[in-house]
Amino acid sequence: MRKGVWVLAAVLVSFLLISPAWGESSDSVDLQALKEQLNELNKLIQSQQQQIQNQEKKLQDQEQKLQDQEWKLRELEQLTEEPVPYEDMDAIVEKVKAELPPPQDGLTIGGGKIRVTPYGFIRLDAAYDDSAQFMFSGNVVGWAWPEDGKSMPFPFVSADGVQNNADDDNNFSMTATATRLGLNFDGPEFAGGTIKGKIEVDFDELYQNGGDVVAHRIRMRHAYAELLYPTWSLLAGQSWDIIAPRIPNMLDCVVMWGSGNVGYRRPQLRLTKWWDVDGTKITGQASLNHTDRTLSDDFDKDLMLNGVESGWPMVEGRMGVDKQFDSGRKLSLGLSGLIAEEETDFSGPGENDDLDVWLVALDGSLGVVPGLVTVQGEIWTGENIDNVYGGIVQGFVSKRNALGVIVDQEEIEAYGGFIHAMITPRQNLQFNFGYGLDDVDSDDLPANSRSQNWTIFGNTIWTVVPNFDVGLELAWHETKWVGNADGDDFRIQSAFIYKF
Repeated sequence: MRKGVWVLAAVLVSFLLISPAWGESSDSVDLQALKEQLNELNKLIQSQQQQIQNQEKKLQDQEQKLQDQEWKLRELEQLTEEPVPYEDMDAIVEKVKAELPPPQDGLTIGGGKIRVTPYGFIRLDAAYDDSAQFMFSGNVVGWAWPEDGKSMPFPFVSADGVQNNADDDNNFSMTATATRLGLNFDGPEFAGGTIKGKIEVDFDELYQNGGDVVAHRIRMRHAYAELLYPTWSLLAGQSWDIIAPRIPNMLDCVVMWGSGNVGYRRPQLRLTKWWDVDGTKITGQASLNHTDRTLSDDFDKDLMLNGVESGWPMVEGRMGVDKQFDSGRKLSLGLSGLIAEEETDFSGPGENDDLDVWLVALDGSLGVVPGLVTVQGEIWTGENIDNVYGGIVQGFVSKRNALGVIVDQEEIEAYGGFIHAMITPRQNLQFNFGYGLDDVDSDDLPANSRSQNWTIFGNTIWTVVPNFDVGLELAWHETKWVGNADGDDFRIQSAFIYKF
């Protein structure tokens, strides 16, 4: 019995000793689980708080939009209740115009039916020639005088009897007469069309016509109005000839007139018509023009110009085709011509004649490499075409008898043309190269007349800063004379141009 009591006591003591250890292990497990649950609850609370903040932000945005709409509604209600008086509309329009950004370039005057835009440039030319040449105001070369000094417009023998040879007569000139001013007129517009116009002048009037070496007179270049419709136009005034419209990009302002280029500006009435045939533009032009170019065209000295005296206008026409290919290349071709008549009517002894004027020309241009290389040119032939600077500015010749009386007059026949390439590696830099030839039938010419004149040139034009160009040009001019020595001239010309 006593043995059983001791066994029971031992079991009880063991149970009491082991029970705290079991309790401690269970409490530790429960505490860890509780911590994990608390962390999960914290994360959930933070997520809920972020969602609440987002919802509050959306509500604030919606409230702001509602407030903006309410303000707009109030403004509309005020406008409906209190309309702006009509007399205040002009002030409102002027205020809106004043707040508009200024144009990036140029200036337009007038906001009504007719808008006027001034344009032009201020230009200084400086040139050096190694031989004597026929030049006007210093920025152009017509031809080179014979090397032996004959046919020059000044004495070729000095006071001490020494011959003044043309090849020894180098010279330097400087002028600002190429400065140009113009006005473009736009409007008014009307149903189906509009009206445009232009007035343009420079200061290249010759000193023989009343100007001065440093104070030249104003010379009118363009003065016309043009009625424009989508497919046709009518121009009335002074502008470029229709024939042979290509012009080489030279610093020399004569642009190879008399050495391959023909055409000029004159009063005219011109009709132009356009057609679009499967993406190809076809242009037809016809015009009635004043024939004479200068006062020297009064050959018979009867105070009436020879072209005017004929009783007929100069008639010009051209058909042109313009095509742009998928590669970006542009091709332009044109066939043009003119016919006119001049009349001489001597009051004294002399043969009176009706002299024909005619010319046929082919012109074209091609974008060889779009945006980089463009080539253009003209070829032509005609008779008595000094009025368009052909025949080396020689129209007809007069044959005289032993008494000096004119017994016959014959038109001078000539042919020529030019080619010009322009390379533009950058938007502010270009290079130009060209060659032109004017060849006259020498059988038609008397002694000391020009039988051939050609020019070759190269230049570069650099836009240093916006609207300001600097150019440098090298050119070689060679002229053949009938019964006289040939002449040649090497020219270096520079130009400084501020464009606006």
